[in-house]
Amino acid sequence: MRSKVRITALVLIACMILTALMACKGKQSTTGTTTAATTAGTTAATTATAPEEYGPRPYDERVTLSIPVYDFGNTGQTDLTNNYWTGWINEQVQELYNLEIEFISIPRYVGDLDKFNMLIAAGNEPDVICHFELPSAMTFYTMGALQAIPEELVDEYGPVYKEKVGEKVLGFGVIDGVRYYLPAARPTNTLSTGGTFPIRMDWLEKVDMEKPTTLEETNAVLEAWRDAKPAGANTIPFGMRMPDFVNITNEGGNWFFGTLTEEEYVLYSDINIPCFTFRAGKEWMKWCNYLYNNNLISKEFALDKDWNVVRSHWANGYSGISRSVGANASQGLFAALMENVPDAKVDYLEGNALSPGGTEYRRYSAVPFGLLSGISRNCENPEAFIMYINWMCDADVLFYLQYGIEDKTFKYDDAGNALFIAGYAGEDRLLDGNNASYWYYATLSTEYNSVDSQFAALKSAITPGFEYLVDQSRAWGELTSPVDGKGGINYYNIVFKETLEAYNKYAATLKDKFLEYLVQLITAKETDFDSLYETLCQDYLNMGYQEVLDERKALWDGMSAEDKAVWWPQESLTKSWSELLQK
Repeated sequence: MRSKVRITALVLIACMILTALMACKGKQSTTGTTTAATTAGTTAATTATAPEEYGPRPYDERVTLSIPVYDFGNTGQTDLTNNYWTGWINEQVQELYNLEIEFISIPRYVGDLDKFNMLIAAGNEPDVICHFELPSAMTFYTMGALQAIPEELVDEYGPVYKEKVGEKVLGFGVIDGVRYYLPAARPTNTLSTGGTFPIRMDWLEKVDMEKPTTLEETNAVLEAWRDAKPAGANTIPFGMRMPDFVNITNEGGNWFFGTLTEEEYVLYSDINIPCFTFRAGKEWMKWCNYLYNNNLISKEFALDKDWNVVRSHWANGYSGISRSVGANASQGLFAALMENVPDAKVDYLEGNALSPGGTEYRRYSAVPFGLLSGISRNCENPEAFIMYINWMCDADVLFYLQYGIEDKTFKYDDAGNALFIAGYAGEDRLLDGNNASYWYYATLSTEYNSVDSQFAALKSAITPGFEYLVDQSRAWGELTSPVDGKGGINYYNIVFKETLEAYNKYAATLKDKFLEYLVQLITAKETDFDSLYETLCQDYLNMGYQEVLDERKALWDGMSAEDKAVWWPQESLTKSWSELLQK
């Protein structure tokens, strides 16, 4: 917990220092700095921090560092490259290091690799090249797009960063004995709240049905809504956007795969190339085919590739269950729903309600690192990025970026928990994911002192009146999500640190082909699905997927028994749902 007295005192000091600086010299204008930046400097608890605490101030002349900023693609959002927060960041690092940050927009969910590849091919890539998944990050390494990062450079300019992430996480940035990436931390003392979807309880009342707990019950509810049309001609029983992949960690995996064999785990635990030939993927796609042919999803689902349409359907009250909406106050979707449908009633549907018999749900627990950040081969000042993330890893800096300004974007409760203030709309409001686009380089998610403080903050951030949804998501998270490596119905995917040549060769082609095949399968006649799937599977294998699978198997077979034991067996993969619940 941060002391209110300490922050207030620092703010006053910051004001005096900033005033003195402004009186002595004018500020040089910078890219990404707005008029709000001056005010920002007077509210941050870190403005007055002495540069020597972060290492030497190396630049006599202004140095520019270009870095990606992830765009979540939400309609109506602020320009992520030029706003209050980019202004505040620039003001801080200019004062400390004479460093200017240029922010380059990159899509967060769809098209990030394509955007990076396009920029690299044109020689216009940012100084920092990054990805959340190691296999995708390896493509930049094999392309020769990165420069090696000397360990002594990290030691000199990144002591705060190194202490935060720890040696284990740092190891994931080393390839063939040389460091090419600076991994972000991944908090382990919180619960994941994924795997639940909002459901319209007032729609259930209209058809006199209970909240479903199995896939079969869910299908019956969807069909009842289709016939009853609670939203009239606009009724969409199941809100679903165009999926961009299928694997055992997400679509099809959480609901259909059951227990795995060792071979299935080895072949299909990749989360970057769609596992088109995996049996659970087939079952999921067949279910989507059923939804399409029975008018249970929008006929235009394939056009929605950025979440905006499916989210607008929920906000306008058209969908009964939404696959793409969570309790994220920054989206404003629950508030919009209540504005459009004041009598709407909402609950969360637990993930196993999309599983046959309600007997499956496995939570994919990602590897223990966050964003993997490499430095472009063309970057002339690699130490600048190390200084930048070292500054960001400071506890007060990170807290300010994630929680914002006291009494505007957050407040303290009597227990000392920082609680988000919902509905604040000023220019210094927190942006999507509590400003995640800016602090992903330091950590993967908002950091909390404990699970209790996590859910106190989440409850404060959700649209007023929907706090009970946070309690529901916590109950589901406690059942399925590990905390500090204990409990949960979770599993980990294999991380191969060798260069995956077949993956690099075929990944882009296979992803594109998957999207084409997926639309064909979902929109095919139900009676044609099985035969079409078999034909497309063979084509998919012939296009390079067989080589990808063979490569994974060869790497696994060549792994020592000790290394294999890290990944297999995992009880969350080899035990049934009921057995896991009895732990």
